[in-house]
Amino acid sequence: MKKAIKLNKYSLVKEIVSQPVKGRNLTGCNLSNTDLIDVNLSNANLSNANLIGTDLSRADLSCANLSNAKLRGILLSRANLIDANLSNANLIDANLKDADLRGANLSNANLIGANLKDANLKDAIFGNNQGISDRLKQNLIAQGAYFDLDTSQ
Repeated sequence: MKKAIKLNKYSLVKEIVSQPVKGRNLTGCNLSNTDLIDVNLSNANLSNANLIGTDLSRADLSCANLSNAKLRGILLSRANLIDANLSNANLIDANLKDADLRGANLSNANLIGANLKDANLKDAIFGNNQGISDRLKQNLIAQGAYFDLDTSQ
């Protein structure tokens, strides 16, 4: 993946859009403020990536690793995030409206200002999150989410 990291951001975006590859390694890449609507990044490793302000609406990010990613202001409406790892991600002001987060790990994710309206949260794991009030926590649990108090495992 070192070769892809050296590509400029726009060449990398063009490659991602034109050549969908399951399991792509994009660790630490800067894809901020790009348009990646409908892309297939299933099983991709986007850990520590910068996706601030990126539009990933309707994207397939199932089983993707987005741990420690910078996702502030990202658009993930109607995205497939089934079994995705979003632990420790910065999701401040992220739009996750209608996203499918079944089985996703959101432990320690910063959710201040995040929009989770109508998201499918069945079996999603939360815990030690910033931005979740007690009332929101109860709503998330009612939707099938779990709150893990021990996120060290």
